[in-house]
Amino acid sequence: QNGLVCLAVSGDKSNVSEARLNDLGEEESSLKIEDLLRKLGLEGKYEQTLSRTHFLDLSPSLKEESNKEKDLVNIFMQRLLTTDYKARHLSVKSEPRITKSQQAAGKAGFDALFEKKDLSTDKKQSQSHPMDVQMAVFLCSDPFLQQIIVTKLSQCQYAVPLLVPNPFTGNIEFPLWTIRQISKTWRTTDTSGRVTSKTLPMYKAETPMVVFFRIGSISSSKSQLMNRLINEKHDTFFHRYCPGSSRERLLMDGVVEIAWYLPSGKGSDHFSDCVAFCNLHGDSSIKETQTKILTEMSSVNVVLLHKLDRNDKNMVIVKELCEVSTPLIVILTEEEDEGEDDVYEIGDRKYRVSLKGRNQSDVSVVLKLIKNCLSEQPVTFSLEKIAEHSEIQVDENNKDCQRGKEAAQEIMRFLKGEDPPTVKEKDLPCQGKLWHEWSQKNKDLHCLKSNNIEIEERRKQGEMREIRRKQQNHGFTELIVSFKPECICTAQNNNLLHQLLLLFAPTCFHNRKRTYIYYKWINLFLSYHFLIIVLSWHLVIRL
Repeated sequence: QNGLVCLAVSGDKSNVSEARLNDLGEEESSLKIEDLLRKLGLEGKYEQTLSRTHFLDLSPSLKEESNKEKDLVNIFMQRLLTTDYKARHLSVKSEPRITKSQQAAGKAGFDALFEKKDLSTDKKQSQSHPMDVQMAVFLCSDPFLQQIIVTKLSQCQYAVPLLVPNPFTGNIEFPLWTIRQISKTWRTTDTSGRVTSKTLPMYKAETPMVVFFRIGSISSSKSQLMNRLINEKHDTFFHRYCPGSSRERLLMDGVVEIAWYLPSGKGSDHFSDCVAFCNLHGDSSIKETQTKILTEMSSVNVVLLHKLDRNDKNMVIVKELCEVSTPLIVILTEEEDEGEDDVYEIGDRKYRVSLKGRNQSDVSVVLKLIKNCLSEQPVTFSLEKIAEHSEIQVDENNKDCQRGKEAAQEIMRFLKGEDPPTVKEKDLPCQGKLWHEWSQKNKDLHCLKSNNIEIEERRKQGEMREIRRKQQNHGFTELIVSFKPECICTAQNNNLLHQLLLLFAPTCFHNRKRTYIYYKWINLFLSYHFLIIVLSWHLVIRL
């Protein structure tokens, strides 16, 4: 019994010490993040949040390179808002430091070559990582600025954040509402060789998902490998060899980024249809929640390992991936297969491939394996399905956003099931036949051809007044009643744009945020609604 008690106490001490180490690690990480925000001039901005006005106001243009890290945020945003594909190439201009050893004084150059630096010399403070700048701005922004950032990142052909660990709250956030603005166009090629153009908002797209993640530390760059699969001429994912990259990064660990391969319908396409590529940054053995969500929804799992070690506790993850039906590709970065074959098949659509001794720019083997895995009716996913996971916090699951969505859906209820001319005639009668007649009378009024112009002018004006009376007799239809509220004017809301928006916003919306959210939802729903109508017209014309 004494032995058991001692073991229990020893175990408790071990758990306590491990917990303390975790607390110390979290505290150190928090201090580093606070220091990063201070260097970037974003201290306190998480509570106050950045808005569009911080960056859309007219201000002097900053130089390409600055001597201050506080300028990096504005440089990044200025480039991003102008859709500059070099937006993430951030660096602080500095002169190289030359250290002269006291011990090497008077020695020949060759002898001084072997002298080590004085450890007491102050270490050079590392520059903020460009992706830390991007994520710091993103985390400190309000939902509308976040939507602009993500939309511009997509337009610059950059990957966009999909799952974001929030260091301030500890939650893993899914910015679904932020991503809803992204639309893409691509061309698919069927088995007969016929090319079809597609345009869709990406939250509606059902595509295969190829997930890349690493276990432990590896010498090769996972993000660079993915870039060569998607677009070898452009750094879709930021990697260690990009300009401005530094060894230490704070806010990217655990972030999942997504990018889409969009075929052009040409013979040089890697894939015949749109494919989503997801990149989990950091060690996936530690990021259990992100790994679980991605592997449950993926069409192909690609795991990068330093080398195989059966005794490694992280092999449990690889074992689980081998046991499920999802195709798996295990890439070894530092272990070479003894056989001459490039690929070793370890199961049904499960492969092992070694990169050691291979040209790092040659991804043809990995590309061929992914295409093979996707050839047999792969599982598809949509962004909206990710929101069903309870482990993550979805940005649009808040009161304001849901309220705006419900109000926008109420408007869309009048448009569904009917063609636009019918809706216009029924719900907007003043803009139909009567408006056309009034416009024609007004046109004739300015080019009178009668012998008695004054009498003709009075007659036309009388007819126009009669048309106006008929328009007024129609009153408000149900659609207009649901859309037009009472005018809300308060002393604090004296912004002209706000007044105009409030004039037409639902009566329940008493602040600017809710008004903008409502109009964003209206824009999303209408864009998709009329996109489907236009596509149906094209289909009828083709048939």
